[in-house]
Amino acid sequence: CNSSLDFCTMGNGMYKGPARRWETGAYVMVDETRTKPMGNFTRNLCFGKVLYSCQALDRHHYEYTVQVSEEETECVLEQFIRPLWGYKLPAPDWVTPDSRLVSISVETHGKRKFVAELIRRSPDGSFEVRFLSDGTYMEKVEVTQMSEPRPGDLRSASPESMDPDPIWLLDRKIHADIDREWKMAKRITACLEQIRTPRPANSTALRGPFVGQDHFDSEGYPAHPKPLEDLAIDGSFVDTWGKFAGKVKFATTYNIGPANPRMDAWVDQIDAGEPLYFHAALPVYAGLICLGRYPNEPNVPGTPEWIRATDVSLVGIALYADGVLLPGFEDPPLEKNSLQKYGHESCHFIPGCTSTYMTDMNWVGAVFCLAPMESDYEVKDDIYNIMAYHEILRDAARRTHLSQPGTDALERRQVTIQVDLVLSTSYLANVRQVCCGSISVHLTEGGMKISHERLRSVVDQRLNSQAAHFPKRPRKVLSEEHLEDGVETRMAVDMQTLRAKSVTATPAHTEVSRSRPVTRQTDVPLQPDFISGSILAPATTGEQTSLPSAEGYMPGASSSDAAIELAAAVALAASAGIAGTDGQETLLPGTLAPEFPPPPLATVDDAPTSEAAEPKLPAFPGVVEETSAPVRPPRPSSARRPPDGSADADAWQMSRAAPAAAPARDAPTGPRAPSPGLRAPSPGPTAARKRSLYDT
Repeated sequence: CNSSLDFCTMGNGMYKGPARRWETGAYVMVDETRTKPMGNFTRNLCFGKVLYSCQALDRHHYEYTVQVSEEETECVLEQFIRPLWGYKLPAPDWVTPDSRLVSISVETHGKRKFVAELIRRSPDGSFEVRFLSDGTYMEKVEVTQMSEPRPGDLRSASPESMDPDPIWLLDRKIHADIDREWKMAKRITACLEQIRTPRPANSTALRGPFVGQDHFDSEGYPAHPKPLEDLAIDGSFVDTWGKFAGKVKFATTYNIGPANPRMDAWVDQIDAGEPLYFHAALPVYAGLICLGRYPNEPNVPGTPEWIRATDVSLVGIALYADGVLLPGFEDPPLEKNSLQKYGHESCHFIPGCTSTYMTDMNWVGAVFCLAPMESDYEVKDDIYNIMAYHEILRDAARRTHLSQPGTDALERRQVTIQVDLVLSTSYLANVRQVCCGSISVHLTEGGMKISHERLRSVVDQRLNSQAAHFPKRPRKVLSEEHLEDGVETRMAVDMQTLRAKSVTATPAHTEVSRSRPVTRQTDVPLQPDFISGSILAPATTGEQTSLPSAEGYMPGASSSDAAIELAAAVALAASAGIAGTDGQETLLPGTLAPEFPPPPLATVDDAPTSEAAEPKLPAFPGVVEETSAPVRPPRPSSARRPPDGSADADAWQMSRAAPAAAPARDAPTGPRAPSPGLRAPSPGPTAARKRSLYDT
């Protein structure tokens, strides 16, 4: 017999046998593995209360009935039982053979604590507890969540029976007071610095596992421990996205992606005059990709961050030319009243990205446009990408034309464009470049001329077309500056700053014309956000420049179309002011000096003095420019009042009062010469609607 056992004696002094070691009602811990000979109390354990005991067979003297819970009871041999002492688990010190109660604090309920009893311990050191109120269980409870029961702790409620705190529904970054600890301005700067470095073009595509506890993806980011059921990766997902997941592919048509699974006409090099589209897709749902850790500090182990169902998911397109970022929205606007809407400062633009789209955690991929086909008018969702792509071509053409002689002509007349797909949220606390792709664009003379005309067609005709506003292809929610968010003030300030930095040449005019004067200039600083990061700075000369007047902007518009039109007009005007290699000046159409206010919209009663021909945009360096069509002379008319108090005013009044006499039969027929001092007739409302975007 074991010498540590207690023995009982009979009345005659003889030994009857060993006595029981564990009294009824004591709390004990039981080795669930039943490791012989004496049990293993360092792995799987369960805790219970001794109810009964009886003598055992063989060499075991007693067998105990232990109640683990109201639904579970076990019969355990004496050698596999030990008294419940918390310091031996390890567990809280107040856990003794007299009590196994603990108070549990749950993140979802703030400072509230619920009384529960210990049930089991897992090999990883976490516990399973059972709440006293309704008998519900909770697993994976850490020792840090336990405390000694107090009189104020809840015994009649559990985390499942009580609603969580309203503040818990907010992100943990709000709990950490991110707006005070890490202001939005610093977050924008950190994001921009990260985006400036492109994702390595030769890197392998991102691969999983993306789901599972203690798992990591191919780049070392944690996998999602418990995703929602909507984010399940099943056979349907693999059949739909398996061919495109984690890739950025280019094509010359928009008929690409899962809607056209048999389309294999991908391209890796094109001419500047060809259309260009690309399909970008994440390897899995956006909600399964870890964005990083917050806080992201070297000495602080941050918590992994994923896109939640309540977050505003942002997908950005970053463009790089020969490894250099073309930054867009370097100083993005913040959401108005975001503290009231979301409880934190919010920004719906990823700094440095050419365009940003608002999505959700279920987003995977879409088709994007850089250079639309001739028949494609659905350009509104990709207008920022289109403008930035043509800006890259313009700067690359200038850079390669001014390169040192003696280099390979084919090598210096092309540019490599890389597209990075960036994922973030409106917090801008973490940004991750998930996938990328690149393509070579050859800068031929004919291709540059076609791209120049294509950009003008997009701005003049396609941007405000019916197909652009009501597309047939799936829409993408583009983050853009809206009038109600104060964009008119923002752009007006930018224009005033530009005019202050430029020296305006005032042309000599004998009278104020209704048509905008054309001002000579060599180049214009590229100010809009989506083209502010020019690869090559514009060539500076001694010529004077002028910029569009800010007063021409119409703040009374009721939609964001006016903002897009103004930004596109400024971008196209800037791209038109390219100085030739020989230093000759070019004309910037639609430029108005500050001394002359912008004209009002043309009406039937108020017509322009002359019908000027629409000026042609200049050609790129080395591009042969065609001869423009002759200007049609104005049609004479005497039905308009002279603009000044000239001597012909009385004659005009008489002609209005009485009809002119019929000409003689023998009089020669033909166009009548216009009266001196009279203005040209109105081209009518139809012609006014067809006027160029630069004049409106």
